[in-house]
Amino acid sequence: MEVLKAALTPILYDLVLERWGGYAAVFDADHEAVPVFTVDGKWVGEAASSDVILDLIGAFEKEDGLR
Repeated sequence: MEVLKAALTPILYDLVLERWGGYAAVFDADHEAVPVFTVDGKWVGEAASSDVILDLIGAFEKEDGLR
């Protein structure tokens, strides 16, 4: 096998992904609000801060009938 050209991989220095079971959040150093998704990519919502992520997930599960 021959490699013709190496592709550049973007590096996201200011973003951190964190996962809780079936949910993921994207932490951005420039913003306090935290977008939250299911790992399938379904929008859960935006937490005003990292302190309320689990509350947001709980409300989403209640709304979707998952609890």
